[in-house]
Amino acid sequence: LSDLRGKVWIASFIFTHCAGSCPVMSHHLAKAQAELPVRDDLKLVSISVDPAHDTPPALAKYAAENGADRSRWLFLTGEKAAVHRLSRDTFKLPLDDSTDTIDHSSKFVLVDRNGVIRGYYDGLEMETLKQLVRDVERVLAEKS
Repeated sequence: LSDLRGKVWIASFIFTHCAGSCPVMSHHLAKAQAELPVRDDLKLVSISVDPAHDTPPALAKYAAENGADRSRWLFLTGEKAAVHRLSRDTFKLPLDDSTDTIDHSSKFVLVDRNGVIRGYYDGLEMETLKQLVRDVERVLAEKS
């Protein structure tokens, strides 16, 4: 999180072998990547909710398959407990892997330069993606 301080960023929680919401979310984030300005102070951040399977090589492959510009779009993994705390406690998003499937949020989260959550957006809806792009541009224009 400290590496993202001073930047505007969009967070999403995904996993690479997801057959449900993740491919749609990643497709929509790729569309946002194409519409958003290229700036050093703007990042897209996808965090794996399945770190046991989503190794850095698996995430790199997934990033390539989704057209991610790796200078702008980060794919992160970490200790399972830390990722789950981040989802639940920091972003207030549900996450449950107590069954055979991983139930996680399909929300995108807009975070400002000060680390403050500025909005939640349905990662499965194209209309809310358009609103997210507008809101990112507005937040980028703000003074920190």
